Amino acid sequence: MVVRVDLTPVAPTVKENKSIQLTARAYDEGDREVTGKTVAWASSNHGIALVNAAGRVTGVHLGTATITATVDGVEAELDVVVNQADVSAVYVLGGPFTLSVGDLVTLQVQAVDDTGTVLQGRTIAWSSSDPNVASVDSTGTATAVAAGVATITASTSGRQGQAMITVTPRRPAVQLAMGETHTCALLRTGEIWCWGSNDLGQLGMGAEGDDEFGAVQATIGLSFRSISAGSDFTCGVTLDDEVYCWGENGNLELGDPFLDYSVVPLRISSSSFSSMASGYYSNCATNLQGNPYCWGYNSSDHELGSSSTDESEVPLQVQSPGAGQPLLELSLLKSSVFHTCGVTSSGDLYCWGFNNSGRLGIGHDSVVSRPVRPPLPGPVDAFGLGGSHTCAITSAGTTYCWGANYSGQLGSSASGSQTYSPNLVTPPSGVTFVAITGGSSHTCALDSTGVAWCWGENGNGQLGRPGGSASSPVRVAGGLTFAAIEARDEQTCAVATDGTIYCWGSNARGQLGIGNPLVNSVSVPTAVQF
Repeated sequence: MVVRVDLTPVAPTVKENKSIQLTARAYDEGDREVTGKTVAWASSNHGIALVNAAGRVTGVHLGTATITATVDGVEAELDVVVNQADVSAVYVLGGPFTLSVGDLVTLQVQAVDDTGTVLQGRTIAWSSSDPNVASVDSTGTATAVAAGVATITASTSGRQGQAMITVTPRRPAVQLAMGETHTCALLRTGEIWCWGSNDLGQLGMGAEGDDEFGAVQATIGLSFRSISAGSDFTCGVTLDDEVYCWGENGNLELGDPFLDYSVVPLRISSSSFSSMASGYYSNCATNLQGNPYCWGYNSSDHELGSSSTDESEVPLQVQSPGAGQPLLELSLLKSSVFHTCGVTSSGDLYCWGFNNSGRLGIGHDSVVSRPVRPPLPGPVDAFGLGGSHTCAITSAGTTYCWGANYSGQLGSSASGSQTYSPNLVTPPSGVTFVAITGGSSHTCALDSTGVAWCWGENGNGQLGRPGGSASSPVRVAGGLTFAAIEARDEQTCAVATDGTIYCWGSNARGQLGIGNPLVNSVSVPTAVQF
């Protein structure tokens, strides 16, 4: 009869993922060993140690487990201490990585023992060979800081794993589109990133929501060739020549008479379009032949360029400049609050819509029902529309502006509160403008070297430098050079030559994308936070 069971070794230890053999010996009342008996083995905590039917114990995790051996109802217990396994190697998974400046990646790491078994619960220390290129925090989240190459190291128990991170300049934007209080960027990857107000779903995230003070990726599910933005809506032309819009629909901007707004993209018409532009409450697009069509807000000022004065949910063909004349064939469109302009392949500029303050540039501010051609001295290479003014750069490199001038937005040679005809802008000596854009009461341009210049109202820093308003071009602060520039309302954004997007001016709803909800405006170019 078994009266005692002894277990050996007496004080066993084992490492994680390793095994040791326990031995159970049974004895009778005469202290004689009893053989041939079946031993039942059990562990008090399978998360710490396992024991099989032969008494072989395998360490699972750091800790102590009680192993029980039972022979004919007689039990013996022994505490087995499980120690951490030796780390044989550390691996950072998924690398090497290529990130754009501002990108984040949370690195995954595995520590393994000499059998290749993954070890759990290890404390990892993270470091970067160059935090100025790519930094890493205690959780393993790496941030791309500046262009270059950095090595991220994960260390534990004297072993290290590494991953190389190559940081490229910020995702280059193909196009900027600015609404009244939101901004979007179309990237070369085809992605759309937006920031600012989202109360009507205009950021393309699939739902209306709070203002976004940094860039968020739109989840449109479509690939776009170009984008545009109105007051509180956004539109785009896909690679398949289809136009979609989302956000506000108070004036039929989205082409649906039954919706106030839409958080998902709605296709405008079954027709094909090659390019488009958005005013505050209407849209215009050119078909594959370049003929312009418009829809949305309309009034007796003929914002849609058609004979109708009613709003329209379907694209209406813009009239020809005169009865019996051929329809316009335009290569580029731009829209502002209530007027639109387009240029032909030969450089002829035509405008239509609201003519208050003479923004159509035809010598008066009377209503016109058809597109009109401002009297410019030569073909137009670039043009831009402000809230109630228009500017154009001719092929000779001269710049003209017309319309409202309450804040000096027409440039140095203009006088009075408005000018009905093109008025020469005098740039600084040696400067030639090649791109131009306008906000509510300010104008900005790029010169041939990529330097940005602005003039007009500066109440929110929209001229890109501290100080008051300016009636002649002043250089934007920061010493940056740009490849593209856009303005709207009281803010300006531009794409730097390294692909970084900078914005300045009003930030009341996060439309600058600088990541700080406490800053209502900035007067110097500040990088958008992706």
